[in-house]
Amino acid sequence: MLIDSYPPDLAEQGLGDALAGLADGLQRAGMDVKLEVSQAENLPPITSALIFRAAQEAVRNVAMHSGAQEVVITAGRRGRQATLVVEDDGRGFDQARLRERLSAGHFGLRSTSDLMTACGGMLRVRAVPGRGTRVKVEVP
Repeated sequence: MLIDSYPPDLAEQGLGDALAGLADGLQRAGMDVKLEVSQAENLPPITSALIFRAAQEAVRNVAMHSGAQEVVITAGRRGRQATLVVEDDGRGFDQARLRERLSAGHFGLRSTSDLMTACGGMLRVRAVPGRGTRVKVEVP
């Protein structure tokens, strides 16, 4: 569990391999995972770290809450933005439930969103009950 939660050495390992490690954890849990990271290499170290941190939180939520069968993780570049999308076909959730969880002390996505915003980026979550969740991150 410690190995799964401790961040890798992104400078040596590379973001693609680090994200593959997260995908492996979902596969071990029985989910089908599609990983596309061909455009994610050679990002500045701080950008890679931010993308990895967001992916780690999104994947943790998929594993703990989604009940998903399929997950797609895509990381890359769009212009001068690094991007990450983690999308699952799980149970999704109601936005009101997210607010309840925040007030109950569950703040992983909120703190990750605050971190992305503080660094000039953004994190958006789109969830539909019974139809899955999509987490999208953009970081300059």
